[in-house]
Amino acid sequence: MDNLYRCAFDSTSHGLGTPLYGTEAGVGRLTAEELRSYRASVLNANRVVVVGSGAVEHTALERAANSHFGDLESTPAKEAPLPEARFIGGEYKLWNLRYKTVHIAWGFETCGAACGDSLPLALACEIPGPFHRSQHELGQHAMHRVLKTFSSLDHSTPTNTHFNEKCIEIANPFLQQYKETGLCGMYIVGRPAQSGPGDAGAMIEVFQYTMAEWCRICQKMLHQHELEQAKVNLKSQLLFNMDGSSNSAEDIGRQVLQYGRRIPLTEMYARIDDVTPTNVQEVLQHYFYSRKPVYSYLGYCANIPGYDWTQHWSYKYWY
Repeated sequence: MDNLYRCAFDSTSHGLGTPLYGTEAGVGRLTAEELRSYRASVLNANRVVVVGSGAVEHTALERAANSHFGDLESTPAKEAPLPEARFIGGEYKLWNLRYKTVHIAWGFETCGAACGDSLPLALACEIPGPFHRSQHELGQHAMHRVLKTFSSLDHSTPTNTHFNEKCIEIANPFLQQYKETGLCGMYIVGRPAQSGPGDAGAMIEVFQYTMAEWCRICQKMLHQHELEQAKVNLKSQLLFNMDGSSNSAEDIGRQVLQYGRRIPLTEMYARIDDVTPTNVQEVLQHYFYSRKPVYSYLGYCANIPGYDWTQHWSYKYWY
């Protein structure tokens, strides 16, 4: 995923494509003065949220916050600028013939977290749903659900797609949003070409079918029962975010930073219920359809088409 962000955004010293973790040589060159200067310019009071969740005494939390962050200025004289959110797109291929798996990630630029289009995008990610190969043993129709999702020819009927389902390890959608921009897409892990006779073409088909499914939602039809199931999944995820003090504290801090307040669960449920299939299609047509995607490949990347070919998959009419 780091390579996907490096390719998607401008990987300069102030871009979102800059890796979160530095190299060993770069960390070794840091000095105490540079760290103090960075803390003074970046870590200020209007960027810090102190959250307490669970059995926390309010006065004790105030004392701890004052002890660790009491010296922060609300308006520092020299404030570091926010990273520039400039989307570039393209592809990033990192070959490694010794990898036992091949990693494929594709995405497209989205709006910021506070935008009203974020909720339809989150519901769009819940429609295909996450998949792990171990789920095949949990239910009789688990793999049929994945084949139905990937195959653009299967609409609640037996699929005619004959590829080795064991080549798929993970296929998960993702949505990462910031203040002004975001990245949405899917992350796929599968077996490389040398692991089986039919796995080489199968990984390309899985890669292609994931984008075909989003094209189907965007261009052709989003069934009401699909959206209702996505709403149930998203509501469940909101409840999972409140499970435990650690998850609850993380959710509170994220909402305060993104929205400026803690949104009640009833309000979020009402917003989710108001989303219609037309809303989801309009949002995907704006951000996904005929846009410049970004791709990242890691491992044995043989037989994967070039960017001039895969770019057409975001607006090709599959039906």
